[in-house]
Amino acid sequence: MAFQGVNLGGWLVLEKWITPGVFEGTSAIDEYSLCLELGEQGAKERLEKHRQTFITREHIKKLSGMGLKTLRLPVGYWLFEAPTPFVGGGDTHVDQLFDWAQEFEMQVILDIHGAPGSQNGWDHSGRAGEIGWPSEQNIQTSLRFLERLTVRYGQSPVLFGIEVLNEPHWDIPLDTLIDYYQRSHRIIDQACRAEIRVICSDAFRLEQMAERLAGTRLSRIVLDVHMYQLFTPEDRALGLDGHLEKAVTNWPDLLRGLSKYVPVMVGEWSAAMDGSYNNDEYAQYFQAQRKTFDGASIGWTYWTARTQDGGAWSLLDHPEFLEK
Repeated sequence: MAFQGVNLGGWLVLEKWITPGVFEGTSAIDEYSLCLELGEQGAKERLEKHRQTFITREHIKKLSGMGLKTLRLPVGYWLFEAPTPFVGGGDTHVDQLFDWAQEFEMQVILDIHGAPGSQNGWDHSGRAGEIGWPSEQNIQTSLRFLERLTVRYGQSPVLFGIEVLNEPHWDIPLDTLIDYYQRSHRIIDQACRAEIRVICSDAFRLEQMAERLAGTRLSRIVLDVHMYQLFTPEDRALGLDGHLEKAVTNWPDLLRGLSKYVPVMVGEWSAAMDGSYNNDEYAQYFQAQRKTFDGASIGWTYWTARTQDGGAWSLLDHPEFLEK
């Protein structure tokens, strides 16, 4: 049976829409500009308070009680020693999460969400703007960071896998990504338990990436696809019935097709839709997607555990989604 889990978004890699309060009183749009504006001491104080309170043992206990067994944890390359202006020290919170996961019999996916130079130019990479990741220097820095993750966590009994790069932009050549995935696989092979999976983003080219990954014949590979109905004009124009039909009719075939090449997980998805809906409608959409993702992948992790506004994105605020 596919694993069922949740992302811990907005915790160790900030996203302004998830926790606008952390950005209060600033003009910052991402973690980089927030730290720059607050200065070293101000950023350290504000981020440490956020890290200690946004995800706690009680949150993990509640998620476990909701039947979720997998925690996908976004981290940035500044997790250990941070280049200016980022704030390091997040690794102590990762250590703590691994202890909580063990306590509640859960598993963890480490997800490199923020890479040097930014792999997509979006705020959730840590720094919005240019896409500078594809340089050899930034790729080498990414691989060194991955190596540190494997040394620290690779033998943990609760580690399921490492996502070696979240959502690289569609403009990054497939050859560059496949080479990086292969180099990452070698690092994980050397330092991690045999069961640890190497999770690779589809980079918004699902079929092409699945086919290319299958061609590598690497044993640990999992393809991560992110399935939302929110970000295109076509999806935003759908009503509830259209959202449900796409989830129930179109997506199962898509996932089955990809799974013929490599194992597939749905690393991000949500009950959120564009427009105004009530809780029952959100729950209906959640369940339609959940049924599809349970049947056609090796697992899923909902985006996300918590948001400040407690809306449909915030699973801890809507345990009823899982109960319907």
